[in-house]
Amino acid sequence: MELKNLILEQEQQHVETTVKAACAEISVMLSFHDEDQKNLCDPEDDLVNVHCLAAECRDIVLLLQVCSREMKFEGIVKSLVVANYFNSEKDALNFGLNSCTDDKNSQTLLIHQLQAEVQGALPRFTLSGEDPYSDEVNDLVSADFPFGSKDGVAKVILLKTSGITHCEFSVSSASSDGSFSGPASFSLRLSPFVFWVNLPLVNTLLNLSVEVVKYVEMNTKRNESQSVVITEKHKSSNGYVKRSTSCPTTLSSTERLRGNILIPNARLILCFPFESGKDSRDYSSYDQFIVLDFSSPLASNKGVIEDRSPTSDATIQKKQFSMVTSSLHLNVGDLYIYLVLSASEGVIRNNSCDMLNQKFSAQNILSITNKTGCLSVISMLWQDGHVTGPLIAKRAKFLATLGSCDVSLDSNAYEFASASAVKDLEDLNSRIQQEMIVSSIFFLHVCLSPVTISLGSSQYNGLHNLLNQMINGLACVDSDASDVAKSREGPSVSQTSLLVECDSVEIIISLDAKENIGGPMRSELPGSWYCLRLKIQKFELLSVSNIGGIRDANFFWLAHGEGELWGSITGVPGQEFLLISCSNSTMKRGDGGGSNALSSRLAGSDIVYLWEPESLHGFTSITVRCGTIVATGGRLDWLDKISSFFSLPSPEAEQEGDNSMQKGDLNASCGSSFVLNLVDIGLSYEPYLKRLVVGSEVLDSKCCSSSAKEKECMGEQYVACLLAASSFNLSTSTVVNSIDNDSKIRVQDLE
Repeated sequence: MELKNLILEQEQQHVETTVKAACAEISVMLSFHDEDQKNLCDPEDDLVNVHCLAAECRDIVLLLQVCSREMKFEGIVKSLVVANYFNSEKDALNFGLNSCTDDKNSQTLLIHQLQAEVQGALPRFTLSGEDPYSDEVNDLVSADFPFGSKDGVAKVILLKTSGITHCEFSVSSASSDGSFSGPASFSLRLSPFVFWVNLPLVNTLLNLSVEVVKYVEMNTKRNESQSVVITEKHKSSNGYVKRSTSCPTTLSSTERLRGNILIPNARLILCFPFESGKDSRDYSSYDQFIVLDFSSPLASNKGVIEDRSPTSDATIQKKQFSMVTSSLHLNVGDLYIYLVLSASEGVIRNNSCDMLNQKFSAQNILSITNKTGCLSVISMLWQDGHVTGPLIAKRAKFLATLGSCDVSLDSNAYEFASASAVKDLEDLNSRIQQEMIVSSIFFLHVCLSPVTISLGSSQYNGLHNLLNQMINGLACVDSDASDVAKSREGPSVSQTSLLVECDSVEIIISLDAKENIGGPMRSELPGSWYCLRLKIQKFELLSVSNIGGIRDANFFWLAHGEGELWGSITGVPGQEFLLISCSNSTMKRGDGGGSNALSSRLAGSDIVYLWEPESLHGFTSITVRCGTIVATGGRLDWLDKISSFFSLPSPEAEQEGDNSMQKGDLNASCGSSFVLNLVDIGLSYEPYLKRLVVGSEVLDSKCCSSSAKEKECMGEQYVACLLAASSFNLSTSTVVNSIDNDSKIRVQDLE
């Protein structure tokens, strides 16, 4: 340990103190055995119930610098390993692991082989070969642990880093007395790591944290009650109580804590199946995985954390959250998500010996990449105090009902709206959304690089199943945490918001190609749709919970700009057909001479949903602007393909459906309002001629892009038609405890 103290000799004023410490190794162990059982350090312990989580840190360097106005702390860790230890002999009997080999460490070897097979199905991800502890980390059990010399103790590596993990923390002095109570900030740059996420173990740790929070709050309340008694006695004896100035109660307008975390290269592997109450030591049952691969485009930027966002609205957190008190920013580069399933899916494994021959296949289902080198940023911001109210809920209802037949810019309908009125309405929409964010006590802001999603039917069903397992498995933790939050908040609740922004999103779904014979339209364009590709620009999603401080009142808003949907069919391989177009070029449709130009914004769509728990009423509004549905060859059956792709029938759902039928008054007890507003919309029929395809080579796309060009190419007359309207509005509503509904339809400037 080194200690340096720099003092200015003339004035004897303290300038700087530096303390540097180094440690070869630190080990921390968390045991899951009961308190009434023997201690693990007891050499006579038979280790029947060994189960613990241990972390080993190597080559640690700590540096502390204290100046007159600032204190800095810096930490470096060269190696970090987190492992799960448990008694393999006892658990082998429970999980059927002792039938493969008589080796006492057979379970550890089988689990290591399972991990190797999963990693082998994924793109190569290797940690640094310069890690001096690489071989030692893979040992069965560390010899210096309390039970390291015991036989039959398995070690499963959950987290392993390679390289230097660097952390910096600084705090300023905000007072003249020299105390460091000013704004603080920290930055953490993680080294490359592989993390196997054992969800049952995570569930156990979360339950433990909830219990710790309950215990701390209980003791805090007890101490506060004792403090009140002492204060009352002091007040009666002295006649007054001196007000403390060390703990301000007013809302601070400055940020007190800011953190930045950079993940350059990492791999997270979520293990499934996962059920509530599942034993965290049952590694033999894992045969499904969700893998997240992070890779940084700024890997060569040593130690630099840049807060850059791919969207122009990334400064929303700085402009709107002026009262933020704490913030945490997670910076990641490219992200790839894989779904790893057993290659022998559907084969029942009789025992864990089948793990020896277990093979896996990986499918890339999501990619977030940016060639410009910008990082995706996930920001979490907190502010103190209760800053929301019923007015926010009323304004959210205005957005959810905007566009209905009963709501317009003025009493004379859209065509008489002025340009300033429309601009004011757009500004009002944006301002209401900003107010929702500003009035939230917690704000999660996600700025992503361009996103690509690729899913087949089996991948979608599998992903949906695994996510449901994770949500249901962690439900008990959520309920316990909710109880703690309710006891802390009292009658009022905190409003939270989530905003996701992305420059572009591309979704590719692979359909089950089934050839169905019949229908005159299919004779014109034969085949079955086997692939659909959707690409949209300026994707935004806003979700607000407990809006207006009303418990369970939720608001959801999704929007995007221009976009296109393309489809591929088996009858014409190698060619894509435009199915839906959303473009700014189709504004001013209809025979009104452009009368709707002032009432229409740029191309895109908005989906808004609001749930009012007090009135048991749900409001849904869908607005599509400048959209064209193209029926190539008269085929619109791709709509059924999309519907069937996202339909997930299950025995549980069917049982719930039967139960819901028995509860016939359930829907009648809730009210709903639905608004569909189509602006500058069109439906186009474009004939498809087989003669346009010559020897599997398609003519110039320019010739096939319009009917006029096709006539020139083929010299043959045929009919195409377009049905367009400047506005189409459909609204329906039902009231509570009534089966009656009110529907209205309005069409304007039909052509």
